Amino acid sequence: MFPLTVKEKEIASKIDNYFRSSSMSLKEKVFQARLIALYDLEAHQFCSEDERLRIIEFKKILDGLLQKIN
Repeated sequence: MFPLTVKEKEIASKIDNYFRSSSMSLKEKVFQARLIALYDLEAHQFCSEDERLRIIEFKKILDGLLQKIN
């Protein structure tokens, strides 16, 4: 696995805490979080442009994490 940025480490830790299942790998957890973010964007599940941009940034970070994990 490639070195993670500070932001990637922070998000990976939050995702690991959010999906508490010990049977899921970090890769699976990141993938599921990415699916949720993608759904939120496609279904317009955000209140403002600022929130939409935060979800996009979150998804970009998750994409980078998945590349590094693979």
